[in-house]
Amino acid sequence: MKIIGIDLAGFEKNDTGFCVFENKVVRVKIVKTDQEIINEVDKETPDLVCIDGPLTLPIQMQRKADLELKQYGALPPLLGGMRYLTMRGNRLREQLVGYRVIEVLNRATVKILGFAYNDPAERQKALLAMDIKGDIETRALTKDEVDSITAAITGYLYLEGMAQEIGDEEGIVVVPKI
Repeated sequence: MKIIGIDLAGFEKNDTGFCVFENKVVRVKIVKTDQEIINEVDKETPDLVCIDGPLTLPIQMQRKADLELKQYGALPPLLGGMRYLTMRGNRLREQLVGYRVIEVLNRATVKILGFAYNDPAERQKALLAMDIKGDIETRALTKDEVDSITAAITGYLYLEGMAQEIGDEEGIVVVPKI
């Protein structure tokens, strides 16, 4: 199974981490624009696309999922700069026609799995200890690249039945089972 993990930036000028996860081997890169993301997804034809960023616009300030995941650092999708990330995520989800796309929350994943959240080098070591191979073995990855791997791992856990959906019709967020 092939899974794409995306650590989405709010603006196209900023780095977005992009990971291809297949058989516990990762390939990571930095992309910028929505078109780059779409082109990379089309090139890979994955079974699942996992995006760390809100993919639905709520009617009110917060969705049920955000309230339930607040303890893990979920922010209201329409709060300040999150509004741009939410609009971009929603637009990207609509453009990824034909793909199964889920929203993940990396902050929840790393806390549930017990990884050090703020230190990408420590998280990279933890991922290596999980026997993840590929680019992760060859160099120090950026925070965005490590986050894209985390998003893909959440998708892997989801496909293996080890993750849960939080939320309702306004938006579902997938996190590892607690």
